[in-house]
Amino acid sequence: MKNLTKPFIAAVILLMLVPLVTLLTGWRWQPSGDDDLLRGLRYLTDTAAYPLGIIVSLIFCFLFVRLYRGSKKQALRAAAAILVVVAAGQGVKVAMKNTLQEPRPYVVWLAQQGIASEKVFYDLSRPERAQLLKNTLKNHYRVPGWLLKHWKSETGYAFPSGHALFASAWALILFVFFSVQGRRGLAGVILLWGILAEYSRLALGMHWPSDIIMSVIINAILAGLFFLWLSKQDQNGMQPPPLA
Repeated sequence: MKNLTKPFIAAVILLMLVPLVTLLTGWRWQPSGDDDLLRGLRYLTDTAAYPLGIIVSLIFCFLFVRLYRGSKKQALRAAAAILVVVAAGQGVKVAMKNTLQEPRPYVVWLAQQGIASEKVFYDLSRPERAQLLKNTLKNHYRVPGWLLKHWKSETGYAFPSGHALFASAWALILFVFFSVQGRRGLAGVILLWGILAEYSRLALGMHWPSDIIMSVIINAILAGLFFLWLSKQDQNGMQPPPLA
C-alpha cells in the first residue's frame, strides 16, 4: 500500500486541478456558439457515459487484466472490485442528485435569458424539459444543434457529476496501478482522458466546478477503500509484490 500512496495523491491533485482553478478564478460558463474544440469535447464526454462508457470499461478491464502482474484469478478479482467502485460511485450520484436537486449551468442560463425559471424547468417531466429546450433554442445562435441535442438528453440535476465520477474512478485507479508498474506513459494517457472528460462537463454547460470536485472526493474515498482491501489481500498472500 505504501508504494501506492504517492501516485494516488498525485492523481487526486491532478483530477482536482481544473475544477479548482475554475472555481478560484470565478469562471462562469456561458454558451459560446459553434466551436471545433467544444464539438470535440462533445464526443469526448460521451466516452464517460452510457453506452460508450460500457465499451470504455471493457477496454480498461482488458488492459488491466492483460497487464496485471499476477495470476488471472487475482486480476479478475481485482477488476471486478474496480467495477464495484465505478458502480458504487454511480449509486451515490443518483442518491445525491435526487436529494440536493442542484440545477445545471445551462438551466440557470435559461432562467437568465427569461426562457424558463429553474423551478418551471424542473417542475416539468423529462420529456417536457427536452421539448422546451427544442422549442426555445432550436435556432439560437449561441446554442448549436449538437449542443442542444446533448442538453435534451441530459435534463436532470447537476450535483455531483456522473460523467466525472465514471472518468475519475477509472483514471485514478488505473493511473496508480500502471504508475507502480512503471507504465507511466499509459498511466498518463488514461489520467489525461479523465481530466479532459471532467473539463468537457464544465465547457458544455452541464456542471459547476463544485460538482466535479465532489465527484473526485467521492472517488478518492471509494478508491481508497479499494486499495485498503487490496492491501489486505497482499497481507494474506493474495496479491503480488509489485502492487503492494
